[in-house]
Amino acid sequence: MMTDKNKEQFEKWYILKFLGYENLLEVKHEYNYFNEIDFEMQIGVYLAYYDSLGLYFNFDGGRIEVRWGFDSYLIGDNYDTTIFAFQEVFKKADELVNKTLTK
Repeated sequence: MMTDKNKEQFEKWYILKFLGYENLLEVKHEYNYFNEIDFEMQIGVYLAYYDSLGLYFNFDGGRIEVRWGFDSYLIGDNYDTTIFAFQEVFKKADELVNKTLTK
């Protein structure tokens, strides 16, 4: 679901901030466990992470808006499932964060 620099940043955030551990190496298995659970169970963690970066998602009548700072991006509409909609939103968020981190 995440790539490149965003994936690295998320892993650190998840272990240090979300789980509350101080040493990344001793709890690497915790991150591996996260990757093994169903996407439906991961959604809340992804939302908390992106919220901590200031990304906001607005689901309105089948349309999805991703807002970051003053920028706003519309992501399609009429998705077959909520799960698919979240996957598309997180792809766009990953793209935006990676662009910012590689500048």
